[in-house]
Amino acid sequence: MEEWKFLICAANQAFDGSYLDNALTLYNRALDLGKKNAANNLNKNPDMSIASVTICYFNIADTYLLMKQPAKATQYLRATQYLRDCFDYLKELERQRDLGTEAQLAILRAHRRCYREWLTFRERLSSFNQFEPAIQALENQLTHQANIH
Repeated sequence: MEEWKFLICAANQAFDGSYLDNALTLYNRALDLGKKNAANNLNKNPDMSIASVTICYFNIADTYLLMKQPAKATQYLRATQYLRDCFDYLKELERQRDLGTEAQLAILRAHRRCYREWLTFRERLSSFNQFEPAIQALENQLTHQANIH
């Protein structure tokens, strides 16, 4: 977990310094490491295990949002995909049969946090009409998932 924390801190510094390509690289490395750690520690420390992955997805999406250059307009759609991946990751965790009660509750809390993050993300995208069809499709999917949980 220490290596993950180091990567997140370094990525956050890159983000704060507007070194967005570097931030994305570091967030993606932290995401890979977070997934590996979560698989091994889900029942031991469920909230931190899940957070180590979902935080990365949120930070990657935020980084793509900050890249507002017209040539990088697709970054917004990529950020949307990262939020979808976050929900897919949580669904994958739910399918595990050996989850303890705390892990199940942590997954439910993470679903709520992801949905709140989606609402914030959606608000920031509201001025970009060209993305409305893709955003609406994802919003329908996420609303359905949030109602299930």
